Amino acid sequence: MTGTLFKGYSTPGGIRGTCHYTEQGLKWHIFRCDYGSGQLPYSYQMDELGRDAASIEAIAQEKALVASHYAIFEEQFLAKRVQSRQGSKGDRSR
Repeated sequence: MTGTLFKGYSTPGGIRGTCHYTEQGLKWHIFRCDYGSGQLPYSYQMDELGRDAASIEAIAQEKALVASHYAIFEEQFLAKRVQSRQGSKGDRSR
């Protein structure tokens, strides 16, 4: 199943994406999920998985959802940092 491409998951915002699966060993699996024109953080599974496509696809969808939530959190965190830096400079026009 190495190199398997699963299509059709959706991010919380409703964007359709794909998830690439690579098996590195019995207990080492990598899921790389993409959405639109972006890429979500890689996700790893360090447990033995079922050998059938349905089992791996279910985990791929779960990993895609977790990765998209993480990406949204990171984006919001960075936006808050930018806003706080802009706000701390104060209004110098007065």
